[in-house]
Amino acid sequence: MFTRVASARCCPRHARCMASKAKAKAKPNAPKTKIAIPPPRLDYARLLSDPEATARNVRERAMPLPSDVVAELGRLREQALSLETQLNRTRHEQGLASASLRDTKDKDGKAAAVARARELKEAVQALEREHREVEDTLLRVAGSLPNFSNPAAPIGAEENATTLETFGPERLPASPLRDHVDVADRFGWLDNAASAIATGTSWPFLLGALAQLEHALVGYAVDMAAREGFTPVSPPDVVAVDIAARCGFQPRDGPGEDAPRQTYTIESEGERQLCLTGTAEVPLAALWANRTLGADQMPARVVGVGKAFRAEAGARGADTRGLYRVHQFTKVELFAVTTAEQSEGVMEELRALQKRIIEGLGLSVR
Repeated sequence: MFTRVASARCCPRHARCMASKAKAKAKPNAPKTKIAIPPPRLDYARLLSDPEATARNVRERAMPLPSDVVAELGRLREQALSLETQLNRTRHEQGLASASLRDTKDKDGKAAAVARARELKEAVQALEREHREVEDTLLRVAGSLPNFSNPAAPIGAEENATTLETFGPERLPASPLRDHVDVADRFGWLDNAASAIATGTSWPFLLGALAQLEHALVGYAVDMAAREGFTPVSPPDVVAVDIAARCGFQPRDGPGEDAPRQTYTIESEGERQLCLTGTAEVPLAALWANRTLGADQMPARVVGVGKAFRAEAGARGADTRGLYRVHQFTKVELFAVTTAEQSEGVMEELRALQKRIIEGLGLSVR
């Protein structure tokens, strides 16, 4: 098991002195330490064990991918494995050549050994380069595939959905008198005119009781989760694009490769491209990036509060007015890291907690 441990063998006073000296020597424009984490490790064997099932999952989830994407994945995997075999064999030959070079005494033999060593070194470098390129392409193609749906999840249109449970008071008949925009305007709780000037449409100002309601709901949900053993977290609302991609966060507005992207990117001077988070799940997942947890440390449960940013670039209409499909909203996220065996059980714990939160608010739920 590998864990990140902060070690301080010196006394606190010495530590303060060292910190002070380091601070004094630091230059204002000193380059920041480069952050590097290993590439994702995907289960290629599972993706390719039943290519038809993988291709069917792509179709059922309406992913805008080429029809032969799974076949291309298989071809790239075979090419990567073949190159890996060639690379290992050539490295072995390189080791033998190095030993031969050390053992060769005569001048002619030495020259031939040097030439062979140089030839093998160049061959290894070329194979490493080609293998890296194929592995990068393989990872990109595999990363474009959607996650597998739960086998119990209905496939297709909304009418195929299955109602598992309803709870809460009986719903009141719909009435235009309770339109949330009209109610908020009447009491001065929503100022879309000011937001249009400050930022643009669908970036609403919440005022008065409506702003207080947002804070109260966040506090209520976090308190409920904390009582259930979830550790509260205030995550950053900005993450590296690479981290978002590793989490599979690639939302689009509609099908097709040309569908508008939903992520706001940030212009930055550093090496890492940054973006605004579309969900607190992404920075919460990054809490465990490049770390290994022991079985006794799981499930690890956290509850995060963050701002979610969505470009929502698609068509807008009556069903997107007011507080629907806004570009920024506050979200409370329940998040857990589990073993594969714990996953279903913990998912049920999250659902049950969500139900208790909603029941406490007296809402009607399907």
